[in-house]
Amino acid sequence: VPKAVAEMGPQELATFTWGYARIRRTAPPESRAPPSARLLTGVDMRAKQLMSIALKQRSAVASPEQFDHQSLANLMWAFAVMRHRPSGALRTALEEVVRHRSFVRAATEQSLSNLLWALGQLGTKLNPVALETLLRRALKLSDSFSAQSVSNFVWALAKLNCTTQNGTDPAILFSLANRAVVVRGALNAREVANVLWGFAQIGVRLPDHQIEQLEARFLELTQSGAADASVPAAPYTLALVGDPGQRAAVAPVTDRASRAQLGRTLGTRPDDVVTMLWGYALLAEPLQQSRPEVYRHLITKIRGLLPVLTVAEIGKVLWCLAIMGTLHTDDLGYTLLEAFFDHKGGHRFHSSQMHYVFTTVDQMPPTTQGTRRLQDLLFLHSDTADTLAARFKSDATRGRAQSLAEYGDVFSNRVIGVLQEIEPTTREEVVLGRECGYHAVDAFIAELNMAVEIDGPYHYTYELEKYVCTRPRLNGPSLLKHQIIRNGGVLLVTLPYYEWWSEEATESPQEYLRRNITRVQRIHANNSQA
Repeated sequence: VPKAVAEMGPQELATFTWGYARIRRTAPPESRAPPSARLLTGVDMRAKQLMSIALKQRSAVASPEQFDHQSLANLMWAFAVMRHRPSGALRTALEEVVRHRSFVRAATEQSLSNLLWALGQLGTKLNPVALETLLRRALKLSDSFSAQSVSNFVWALAKLNCTTQNGTDPAILFSLANRAVVVRGALNAREVANVLWGFAQIGVRLPDHQIEQLEARFLELTQSGAADASVPAAPYTLALVGDPGQRAAVAPVTDRASRAQLGRTLGTRPDDVVTMLWGYALLAEPLQQSRPEVYRHLITKIRGLLPVLTVAEIGKVLWCLAIMGTLHTDDLGYTLLEAFFDHKGGHRFHSSQMHYVFTTVDQMPPTTQGTRRLQDLLFLHSDTADTLAARFKSDATRGRAQSLAEYGDVFSNRVIGVLQEIEPTTREEVVLGRECGYHAVDAFIAELNMAVEIDGPYHYTYELEKYVCTRPRLNGPSLLKHQIIRNGGVLLVTLPYYEWWSEEATESPQEYLRRNITRVQRIHANNSQA
């Protein structure tokens, strides 16, 4: 086969690779061998060769002898399914091809959607010019996007970090948001969750009426089993709520068949519920207060799906509850934390998220039984917490050294310079102690026990209006970090980028910083007296 690949034309090559990926995808897991590395390397090299020939000859890329938009999308889809990241040479050729006029004019919403999905799945980001070319074509076709195409596009933009802060045109996001509402009746639960999460990851807060319409669709699709979200008998067992010394471990059953079976019983798949909750957490949405019906629905589903949640999904849910401030409000936080420690699937999870969770639990005032039980459980597993804390501190220290070695952005450098003028003891890029979760802050004034965080554009979410993003609001991760630093006993001054660059500012940078420092000190003094 590798010899035959070297003689294939573009469409033959794409069809062959697509078929190979489809066969592998539909094969039973037990009979699925790893894809042939030699074969995929051959396909990669042949694809790059064919693209280079077409570009050198300046021939029409959409002709039968060359890659058309559908063949190229099929090829990249197959690579994504088999987790084969394109070589640097192929990516460069691909960037040239997608900018070709005949390719852009012929591309359909389906081929664009599949191509962007594949790039997002592989984490392969094209250069800004090539990406902008694809997005401009998508904007022209957005009124005809299917439900699946809308979901794939939003998800891919989020995976590729295509935010408005790094150049993505807000017009395409605005069009996709409107189209998602129009086709919401055709969205499935996964697609609804991906749309909400994708916009949140990009840093966009949809208008309330759009969120409510998407929520209604998700509740409609996942309502089955919500009234009685109990888990069937064997092989599933839930953790019993009781004294830490009398715990009954969760029996995780994470094979695909069991996940699918329980998902059908409860009317939804585990990753759909987790993704939906994750989107709200990124938006810093106080779900329990603002949307109690949605919160109860998601929490009920998570309770029922607990035996088939992966350790990464458990970690994400705990992180979301920490942001929403509901870790200790009922027994779910305890049950999830217990499941995390007892999980037999290995600790393949986002370690920084769990460090946030552990630090949040550790800082809680032990005023309620729920909080004390969480802290007792964490104490029993303090070795795991210490390991994650050491890893987080190491990463923070390495990130600090890298930030100091590289030239920072103008905003940060300017603020640090002015701070050092008014407070000479100011140190740049400091990693705080264990009581503050080893978080790195942009500046620290030792004499005042005060940290300074410079909140740039990526710390915020924005409301989406036609062609512009407005009204910045701190996102969930930033709010949680600020809360941990304050709870650790350090005064915190936060400096929003839009205040610093405001054209309406009437005070000097020195006056602005002094006013914020004084304000934080006054608030701290008032709280201490109270």
